[in-house]
Amino acid sequence: MPGETDTAIQNLAKNVQTLSAQIAQCLTQQNVAQLMNVINNQFSNINAGIAANAANISTLQSYVNTFPIPSFVDQEIPGGAINGTNPTFTLANNPTVGTVKLWYGVTAIGYGQLLLQSVHYTIAGKIITINSGYIPNTGDWLRADYRY
Repeated sequence: MPGETDTAIQNLAKNVQTLSAQIAQCLTQQNVAQLMNVINNQFSNINAGIAANAANISTLQSYVNTFPIPSFVDQEIPGGAINGTNPTFTLANNPTVGTVKLWYGVTAIGYGQLLLQSVHYTIAGKIITINSGYIPNTGDWLRADYRY
């Protein structure tokens, strides 16, 4: 009987190992199925959120198209001869109305003097016309800051 007992114990041990492996496989398959359910629920929530906010996204895009984010220009040197007689200078872009700051100086230090629109100059589109008495002389500098 001792041989039969050893064989029975060995068979029992093999059966326990097989059963343990099968239980582990079932638990793993169950975990995978549960995980897939969680993932599918999350995708459903994401899709529902996208669908719920589609109108908001469309409205935001329409707003951005209607009121675009402006671009900025700082310290642009307007085109035109600085010679004491030329009153007309040209900007690279059409500025947004009311955003031009025109700086005039006789040295390269600091900003110099801020010229005021309608007092010192007029602007139409890209064209700046400096009023008599404020036209920059040779050696002076002119800079423009604006949005467009």
